[in-house]
Amino acid sequence: MKNAVYFRDDAVAVNVRTDDADFANGDLGWTAPAAGSVHQGYGALKPRRAFGVDPLTGKGRSVIVADIAANLWTTATAFTKGGVTYDVTSRRGELRHLTR
Repeated sequence: MKNAVYFRDDAVAVNVRTDDADFANGDLGWTAPAAGSVHQGYGALKPRRAFGVDPLTGKGRSVIVADIAANLWTTATAFTKGGVTYDVTSRRGELRHLTR
């Protein structure tokens, strides 16, 4: 796991943890936090996701997209996770729980 920055829809940066391979995938929009940053987590936020299906097996998977400017959120039609390429079937914007 790696510390990374997730940009909320209102452009506020939140320090979270993500998988090393996801961080390295430039299409997801992850960036490194500033030195000395404290891990915050998502809190009441459910992050935006892209959902996909493996065309060979029909199995589905999803990934968190860290920035609305990321390629996977804007133009990309596939993503790779665990060495498997998934065709994007849908995207879900972030959700906020107003009360808990």
